[in-house]
Amino acid sequence: MIADVALSDRQGPVNICSGVPITVRQLAEQIADQYGRRDLLKFGARPDNLFDPPCVVGVADPAIKA
Repeated sequence: MIADVALSDRQGPVNICSGVPITVRQLAEQIADQYGRRDLLKFGARPDNLFDPPCVVGVADPAIKA
């Protein structure tokens, strides 16, 4: 959904949330797997940032079918 919105002519905020918490790592892995390029991910290359949340979550938009 992120790529579809980014490549579209839509303007303004767009809710692409599922309502299910997911770690940033899991999201990155899902995207990398879709392109067969998990080799590009370098987890642990930098120290953890203590201010980063453990996961990201948003309120699902009932109009969006995931």
